[in-house]
Amino acid sequence: MRKTGWLFLLLLLPTGAWSQVLQAVWAYGPVSYVTPKPLRDSLAYLSRYYRVLSPAALERTTTYLLVHYPESYAADYLLFPKTAVSSRPFSDFRLPLYVYRAEARTARGDFRGAEDDLTSALGLGERSGLGFAQQDWLLSYQEGQPAFMRLTYFQRGRLRLDHLHDTRGGCADMGRSYQLDTVRAGAPRWHGCALPRARGPVNNEQFWVAQRVYQDSLARAADLLHRGQPAAAEGLLRHLAIGQAGPFARIRPTVWRAGLQDGRQVAALLSEAARQRSDYARALAYLDTLAALPSPRPADRYQRGVLLLDDLHDPAGGCDELRWVYDHDTARTAPTHPRWRGCRLPRYKLPVGEDELSEYYRAYQDSLTRAHALSAAPALRLLTRLLNTHAAGRYALRPADTTAQARRSFQQNAQRLLTDTRQLRSEIYAHERDYARARADLDTLIRDYPYHLNNPNNQATLAAYRQRADFRTNYLHDARGGRADLKMALGPGQRYYLEDHFILKGGLLVQGSTAGLEVGLQPGQGKAGRNVGVSVGLEALLAPLVVGPKLSVEGEFGLLGGRLDVVGYVPFAGSSRQLDFRAVPQAGLSVGGLVNLFYGYALPLTENPLPALGRHRISLFINWLKIGKWGG
Repeated sequence: MRKTGWLFLLLLLPTGAWSQVLQAVWAYGPVSYVTPKPLRDSLAYLSRYYRVLSPAALERTTTYLLVHYPESYAADYLLFPKTAVSSRPFSDFRLPLYVYRAEARTARGDFRGAEDDLTSALGLGERSGLGFAQQDWLLSYQEGQPAFMRLTYFQRGRLRLDHLHDTRGGCADMGRSYQLDTVRAGAPRWHGCALPRARGPVNNEQFWVAQRVYQDSLARAADLLHRGQPAAAEGLLRHLAIGQAGPFARIRPTVWRAGLQDGRQVAALLSEAARQRSDYARALAYLDTLAALPSPRPADRYQRGVLLLDDLHDPAGGCDELRWVYDHDTARTAPTHPRWRGCRLPRYKLPVGEDELSEYYRAYQDSLTRAHALSAAPALRLLTRLLNTHAAGRYALRPADTTAQARRSFQQNAQRLLTDTRQLRSEIYAHERDYARARADLDTLIRDYPYHLNNPNNQATLAAYRQRADFRTNYLHDARGGRADLKMALGPGQRYYLEDHFILKGGLLVQGSTAGLEVGLQPGQGKAGRNVGVSVGLEALLAPLVVGPKLSVEGEFGLLGGRLDVVGYVPFAGSSRQLDFRAVPQAGLSVGGLVNLFYGYALPLTENPLPALGRHRISLFINWLKIGKWGG
């Protein structure tokens, strides 16, 4: 058995039955695979043996887990349901641990500690939205996790009424539990407390009725503000902020029905009500909260800017807000429109919406077309501006601060435009013989858009690898890097039988009284004007027939060149098969290493050289300094 198992078996002591709230908690079952193994094993044993653990052992165990797995871990773990209680999992594993420890402390008589634990569990649940009526993925009502909140509120209410003699706090908890109750039990269960009139929905029909009432109340609050009645509107909005509308409580608007999210519209209307009452500090506080949310709405930022300009007399802050709104707003208004209050607006506007995005991409493509027609210097300036500002026409698309729609469009379309821009600038740099900058653009392209299966721009990335291989090999003297780039340029599923480039050699020679042919192969890839390397070759001389394999070291620089051959001649005519080894130094004229005319003098390395092969030789040969890949 694992060590964790022995730890919990040592803690086993008999106790009485557990409360209903603990049974509801452990209906949410085992921890998911993302939980660290020690915590996963501990919670698994705890869920199995909680009915027979002594209160002291249970308190020690839950305290250990809460201390060693603090708040920073909580967002990474999920408790998945193992029954049909809820289709929505817990988002914080500390919820059941607090409830377990509260039960253990209650059994030991530590009522204040138990109250603190239940308060912590309820605080986590309220912050997670568990105290509101929920929907499953079919948009149907589910009791689910509100059941946890209902039972926990009831448990704390009983604790306060029976042991802490806190009638006010206990009845408040009973009222909250009553609002979430779906059983609609009789009055004796609530210990004689005065109960609220508004209650949460108990089925799918009531849930959608509550949603309609909420939306109607929100519209009525906006109408009250329009008619100049901020006090009445604020009272109605405060009820909506806590999820109460008409006879229903514990509700909140759904995003897909009302177009609302996180109570943003309620907060915006509360800010307007405070502004109409001249409470500008409170109005600004509401708008600051909205501006700090992820993906703030332009309407909220505009309202904040107008408040700073008109009421708080802060032109710098107000114009900053209006500039942000102008960048993100879908309204097609000129920078001189009165709604911008005379603020100096940015030169380029962020494209928002399909029409503006399409106009931006057309302007960008037109800029690339114009760069093709320009000379090198103005084309480089234009392409550099496109890469630095992403500005084309009236718009500038910046992925860091765009809307979600613009970010998706940037990933899908602007990647292709930026790739074309870098490739074009690299080509111009190469035409101007600035190969280092040309390679730098290709480096950036390959880094930003690496080859992978889901990259729609793979062909451009492979083309960048091929182009960079050419620069490295032919101009930057980095043959090894060039070969590595060529291998990457192949893409998956392709093979080459000969991976390196070779220089092919061939020519004529006259030596002594005989003449013949020579061929050779030199690893690497030279270029016209300069060629240095080691090669292997074969000479074939006629009358008599003599074949000689050889090893050569040669170099050509401009109009001059030289070579040293070490040849082993084998005669095939006559009766003698004696080998004739010779070293043949040569020098002469060269046309950029391509066509070479050398004179050489043979130095015999054996005692009996072949008489038909004289000492003097003349060679005329050609180097094919660049040939294509072999294989496919």
